[in-house]
Amino acid sequence: MDKTEKVAYEASLIQYIEKNQLPDLIEQYTKQLILNQPEDPIQFLINYIQNKKNQRLIFITGSLQNKRYVIVEQVCNSLYYEQIKLKDDHLLKQTKSEIVNQQVKQQLQKVGSHFRGVIVNGYPFNFETSIFAQWNGLIPDRVIILENSEEDSRNYYSQKFQQDEKSIVQSMKRDEIFLQEIKRMYNSFYDTFNISNIPKSNIVENIKSILKLKDKRVQPLRSPRIFIVRPPHLKVRARQIQSLLVQKYGFNQIQVYDLLNKHIELKTHVGKFIYGALSNHRQVPDDIILGLVRTEILNTSSKQKGYILEGFPKSKNQVNCFSSYEINPHFIIILDYDDNELLNQFKQLKFDDKNNRFYENNDTFLEKIPYMLKQNDFDEDKWKEQIQSYRDIISSVEDKFDTKAQKYNLSVESNEKIIQSVDSFLNNSDIYS
Repeated sequence: MDKTEKVAYEASLIQYIEKNQLPDLIEQYTKQLILNQPEDPIQFLINYIQNKKNQRLIFITGSLQNKRYVIVEQVCNSLYYEQIKLKDDHLLKQTKSEIVNQQVKQQLQKVGSHFRGVIVNGYPFNFETSIFAQWNGLIPDRVIILENSEEDSRNYYSQKFQQDEKSIVQSMKRDEIFLQEIKRMYNSFYDTFNISNIPKSNIVENIKSILKLKDKRVQPLRSPRIFIVRPPHLKVRARQIQSLLVQKYGFNQIQVYDLLNKHIELKTHVGKFIYGALSNHRQVPDDIILGLVRTEILNTSSKQKGYILEGFPKSKNQVNCFSSYEINPHFIIILDYDDNELLNQFKQLKFDDKNNRFYENNDTFLEKIPYMLKQNDFDEDKWKEQIQSYRDIISSVEDKFDTKAQKYNLSVESNEKIIQSVDSFLNNSDIYS
């Protein structure tokens, strides 16, 4: 074996290890052996792998107990899943996490192998229970987080605590903190639904569709070039969708926001210019963003694997400059809300006046900011101008790319529904012509 062959062989080994997530598998199986200490480890692993292959573990958590119970019950009955119910949510959250964790573990061991899957209802519910699940090999196939409006939460706790304002506020704040902890633990690998805004029947059908999908990395027809266009400042859902596609296909992952941050942190010449523009409440010039994007999408990794670029284009002019910068996407995902929902999303943003940036409440980047952010000083007319600018970008993209650009309404479509739709396009040879 000469040097070239050896390098190629080592590269193929690394690719195989990463593709099949071997370190995670070995760690998971080792934990099971240590926890259960079977007399016949090999036969135990054979049985464990076979059961794991056939039976799926799902966590559905968040929201108010009464509404969540109805949704989970309908899903389980329809798909022949076992349901593990824990005690009253309020009592549960006052119980020591280690006690709850042991209860979940014991109940999971009793689930019959004839069930197609098992849903743990209301678990995990905070950082400690999330950590326990991962440390003990309770790796869910799916994590589904149900959310509800502040008004629904207040009504629920008002009845529970008979209008005791202190208990109401404490419970609502606790729920908010716990939910953020779960999202941080599972990063972007969860699906979320606001059950206050979507009919229960739609949520049930969406969850059923999600659970019928198998998490399996497959290869599209070629190495696709994909863009995700999103409303300004609203990047959390876009990144969730991007991460799911990267996990499934192995694309190169590019995020314009992170490209700008990288240059600022490294204090490059471009980074100093970007920081100066943002600090002085100016937009980063189009030619800088176009140049950074072009460098990323033309590198060897992006050409070999394909790439998915999130947060681009950011202006109508950038769309018009695609050809001159050799930017030719195969497929464009356009994420949108209706105007009223966009205004509502914008109203909830936090503002960093030092860097002239807005953040969503569930943006994990907030953890890196060492100072308190201001509440968004909401000027409806200015935000309406931003909505119109975004509508102009969408129109330009749709005019230029026709059927290669597909728009999805985030108010009604789950991440999995969008992934399903994208799958069908990626395996259609027409988009590569």
